[in-house]
Amino acid sequence: MNLTEYLRKLSYAELSNLEVGNDGNGSIPPNDVPQIVNYINEGLLRLYSRFILKTNTLIVECNEYRTRYHLSSKHSWLNATEEDKKDPEFSDKFIRDDPEHPYTDDLIKILNVYDTYHNKVPLNNHTDFRSVFTPVFDILEIPQPLTGLAYSVVYQAKHPPLDFERDPLQEINLPDTLYEALGAYIAYKYYGNLNTQEAITNSQKYFSIYNQVIQDTIDQDLVSSSYSETNSKFHKRGWI
Repeated sequence: MNLTEYLRKLSYAELSNLEVGNDGNGSIPPNDVPQIVNYINEGLLRLYSRFILKTNTLIVECNEYRTRYHLSSKHSWLNATEEDKKDPEFSDKFIRDDPEHPYTDDLIKILNVYDTYHNKVPLNNHTDFRSVFTPVFDILEIPQPLTGLAYSVVYQAKHPPLDFERDPLQEINLPDTLYEALGAYIAYKYYGNLNTQEAITNSQKYFSIYNQVIQDTIDQDLVSSSYSETNSKFHKRGWI
């Protein structure tokens, strides 16, 4: 379902009794679209954080002088200067992405780490000398880095942010079973900003619906959170 279609659905459903839903006629007033899209983005972040709906992989190249690697796009090789390229060993552009696979700061949580030889590396295990650590959600700490050694980091990823002005037909990637939770979350946020007792009651009602859908999804195992632990990117990027 694309963004335009979903806005139409909200007008027919969760926002149908509100002015912002044009009383259920299938449209959202243009001036209200940015606010509703912002709530959609908030809801998607909540759902993508609660369930592993998307995973991505990035490659971190080590040097022996650095133990902490901040997984931010400012350290992307795509942002490397000519000086960085002349002396890559001392560059802070240690995320080795490329134009086909740019790193977009979509990390929610590091899930697994693999070394250059496809061996799974222990994560946050203080009893194992091979372990790497995540002192902060977006920092990979490698206690014994070696120059030229690369790590493949598999992480739980965010949904790409939606922007109606940039692309009103942008796809919303969500399992069908979670659309009710997303709609309830948007209604909860919208009603919560209306300063009436009735609105507060409706806000609480929709938040209850949101939580119930989440719990039903967990209880019935409706969303698969499995992900592949193969790491073909080392081959694709020339590391092996």
